[in-house]
Amino acid sequence: MKESDTKEWLYESVYDGKSWSKPKRLEIEGLGKTRGRSYFLANAGWNYIHDPKIVMTNPTIAKDGKRIYFTSADIDGGKGGKDIWWIEPKDDKVWKYPVNAGATVNSEADEDFAFVEKDEILYITSKKDSAVSNLFKADADGDTWSITEKMDAPYNTSSEDFNIIVKDGTPFLISN
Repeated sequence: MKESDTKEWLYESVYDGKSWSKPKRLEIEGLGKTRGRSYFLANAGWNYIHDPKIVMTNPTIAKDGKRIYFTSADIDGGKGGKDIWWIEPKDDKVWKYPVNAGATVNSEADEDFAFVEKDEILYITSKKDSAVSNLFKADADGDTWSITEKMDAPYNTSSEDFNIIVKDGTPFLISN
């Protein structure tokens, strides 16, 4: 396995009640047809892709493990910068090609740190309205999300605010 295949991808590990299994890279269909973050070499009029790499970060699980949200700037079809994407299982071994969370969630700015609360509210971090990261939320709208709205204080300050999660109704976030 090449080193580029082992970094910044999505992996799973299963807990059997005593210990965790060895992490296994998720098989996601169709990612071989996307260019990813790579650079081209030109030699004697021929172009070559060198070391294509797709970076997927900050995953969160929703729909009882049947959907994984994550961040990537490297999948074809993004809205700009880093976007929120999701995958669902195709079968027991393979996940379907990533779906962009859409224009109600993603913008030309960087979106990151998706978190889904009870499959009803999506929280994200975005720089869509300022130079610093702010927290936004959207309500479920069928299988998609309403337009994200910037959260009020105390969730957003004049500093960087990001990565909100909610546990038993209590929000936790990171802020500078």
